[in-house]
Amino acid sequence: MYPETKDQASEVVGVLCDPVCVQVLGQVLGGTSDPDLISAQISSPAKRVAGALTRLSHVALVTPAEGEDSPTLQAHLEVLRRARQVLTSPQWAVRFLDAEPRLKGMIEDGRIRAIPTNPDLRSSFASLIVGEVTQDSPTMTETELCSRLDVFGFDAAQLRRLLVDEDLMTRDPATGVYSLVERS
Repeated sequence: MYPETKDQASEVVGVLCDPVCVQVLGQVLGGTSDPDLISAQISSPAKRVAGALTRLSHVALVTPAEGEDSPTLQAHLEVLRRARQVLTSPQWAVRFLDAEPRLKGMIEDGRIRAIPTNPDLRSSFASLIVGEVTQDSPTMTETELCSRLDVFGFDAAQLRRLLVDEDLMTRDPATGVYSLVERS
């Protein structure tokens, strides 16, 4: 289970509220795979270790290693990192990074830090933004558009210009209303 929702991410973090699960995960990270050896190392009953392994496996923090003849376990801290990302970042940031992983350095802590300079990435980035801000209304005033763009924590005027430059939105000079450019 790779956490996609806040509920799934909370489940991952919740497993780590159990001190035995934390100890078992630590043992697996240290290279110990035998449940009996883990039980002896952390001084916990084998049944309790088995339960912890089940819970850790359920959220994919620990899985059997692939292609191994003997039963070995593998820890997956990327699941925990993803849970943190889902729980601490706004959902738009999670969606953007899922859709375009190359934006990683440009979106941090739920804020846009920079606009991509690579033309393809810039275009993809602008498309993600326009999709986010026009979900319920393809037309809006400049004030409404800037208010929606403020969510990204970056200069709204620069983002607005990006959408126009990328030919995703147009501005009616007579009314000042921005409209989504329809693609055929």
